Amino acid sequence: MSTPYYEVQNPPVQPRMYGLFSTAAVIFGDGRWMFAGVTSETDGCSQARLVDPACPPTGETGGDTSLQGQPRTYVNGSPFIVYAGVTCGPVANPLPEDVARRRLALGEQWRVERTVWERQLATADAVEATGAATAVPVVDAVAALEQALANLFGGQGVIHVPVRAAAHLAAAQLIERDGQMKRTTTIGTPVAVGGGYPGTGTDGSPPTAGQMHLYATGPVVVRRSDVVVPATLRSGALNTSTNQALVVAERTYAVTTDCVLLHVLADLT
Repeated sequence: MSTPYYEVQNPPVQPRMYGLFSTAAVIFGDGRWMFAGVTSETDGCSQARLVDPACPPTGETGGDTSLQGQPRTYVNGSPFIVYAGVTCGPVANPLPEDVARRRLALGEQWRVERTVWERQLATADAVEATGAATAVPVVDAVAALEQALANLFGGQGVIHVPVRAAAHLAAAQLIERDGQMKRTTTIGTPVAVGGGYPGTGTDGSPPTAGQMHLYATGPVVVRRSDVVVPATLRSGALNTSTNQALVVAERTYAVTTDCVLLHVLADLT
């Protein structure tokens, strides 16, 4: 007869580094945005124009002949809920709500990354950074994204890459460490290395072998509510007919990516 295992507490699992949260402005707190979503004005995609007070030399083009403006621009983010749960019997130690909170803390970034990629990055609105949908070498892909960001956006953007593309970017010396939790390109553009990024194209199709879809946006803002545990063992989570409980921890998110959205298909071979 074998003796039962003795339960011990292991050190906590360390969260994954270099993901979307490392490049975003993360804002905490509940609010009306949890139900209606968020909208905010941005000046990032405005363009400065030229008025040349002197006549241009023969054969050259001067600045605008009349003053022009651009309409006000807004970015929007719809709310979504991310949760993690645990099933257990009526007697549990540690408390299942504590387990659910820990699981949420470890898994929520992945789920937010997957949601942002599918709803806000890999869409038909993305502009081809190279002007075409054909694959280019990975160095040219990153260069095209950064040049397009510089042309179309007045501030610092973010490049979004799946985890399996990160090694190729590092091998080509395209990304480097900025502190303990952040990756950037050689000119300082933040790189979100998303474990939840599937690498799909603008139509949702997976990349072919040796290729990867990369995206770039303006700054990312992540709003997230406080963690909520709707029911515990003592407050309704226990199903008395099965003597089992489902305890979940959840929080609401809304993510905005500023006005530019760029895509490039990179050849990793």
